[in-house]
Amino acid sequence: MPHVVTLEIATLPLVIQTEQEHLLPPLFDRMGDFVREGASTSPYAVVWEVDQRIDLERALNWEFHYEPSPVTALGIAAPTLPSRQIIRRHDDGSVHIESPAHDGTWDGQRKVRLTLFHDRVAEALESFLVALLPDMFLPHQICLMHASGLVSGDQAYLFTGPSGAGKTTMVRHSPDKIVLSDELVAVQCDENGRMIAHGTPFFGTWGQPGVPVAAPIEAIQFLAKAQANKLEALSPRESFRRLCGVMCYRSPSRKVVDGLLAMADRMVPLCRLMHFYPSPEIWSLLEEA
Repeated sequence: MPHVVTLEIATLPLVIQTEQEHLLPPLFDRMGDFVREGASTSPYAVVWEVDQRIDLERALNWEFHYEPSPVTALGIAAPTLPSRQIIRRHDDGSVHIESPAHDGTWDGQRKVRLTLFHDRVAEALESFLVALLPDMFLPHQICLMHASGLVSGDQAYLFTGPSGAGKTTMVRHSPDKIVLSDELVAVQCDENGRMIAHGTPFFGTWGQPGVPVAAPIEAIQFLAKAQANKLEALSPRESFRRLCGVMCYRSPSRKVVDGLLAMADRMVPLCRLMHFYPSPEIWSLLEEA
């Protein structure tokens, strides 16, 4: 009888079942409160059948390939990037993703079949999950954004920008706020048109998962290092351009690009530029704006 846990991210339950019981404890260790024992009864649940077959030679013999950056497809010039993942999308809606650490397929509806080749179970599964989630999320009006997210009161604030801009620094300088993530936040357009930020188990240098809570987005700050903190308005055009650069997607199709552009358009009014220097008055500035 298979062993079963549910990993739920942004209202999407992923029921992970395996005959190899040792695969599950690492998921609790890495993904915290996003994982729970047993299967979800949600009609939206996606069942993952997972097994492990160690193959370290696969990693040694795997070659990089090059593909356009996602922001190229979203209208921003960018070079091709080296990748160790190969993503194939098929006409029936299924998605197949391979890497040195995993080989898995989603049928486009309610079933995933995944084989892990690495002994670091949680990291290998997470690599596949991050690559696949944008496909799973988009029908639910959800996207992944490369951003840190914090909840103050009942409002979410997102902080984004290129690597080193200060996303994790904001988390570290906000000890009294709820952390959604310091790396990837799920953003959803709800039935009323509001943009909602959800916590995720994915993390960067902060080193721990976020909290599985959700809150309406008050503002999206694009960070720029400075000697003092200041907020500055961004034009709709510039906001849209910057959003396209931080929405996560690999090798997108035309249909997916259209969906992501529509979500970016809804987020434009929330955007502003934040000249950023870590100091105690950061949150007074944010909450009074």
